[in-house]
Amino acid sequence: MSVRSSSRRPPCWRIGKNELARFAPSLRAGFLHPSETPASEWRDAAAAAEFLVDKDVVLTTYGQAARLDWLTAQEWRLIVLDEAHAIKNPGARQNPRGQTVGAPGPASP
Repeated sequence: MSVRSSSRRPPCWRIGKNELARFAPSLRAGFLHPSETPASEWRDAAAAAEFLVDKDVVLTTYGQAARLDWLTAQEWRLIVLDEAHAIKNPGARQNPRGQTVGAPGPASP
């Protein structure tokens, strides 16, 4: 008999979903991941504009962000990048996208 143990962590967006439900249940969250929301609702810019209308928070992965051109064109009030190892390496595919996502400027202290 063989027993396999899995130490695989859930994706950050799923952890974020659980944390939002626990600590900020009044926030209206959207998830840009096909396992959570049908891609047809957010994959292209027109669908995404409608998808974002009633969202307070949007969570996605670096992999999805790298494929969504509209994501960098969108102006965001606040951006939180988790799993810095995914963009820390200048040669990583995700790095340029993480550096160009639109934010209005540095937050005020």
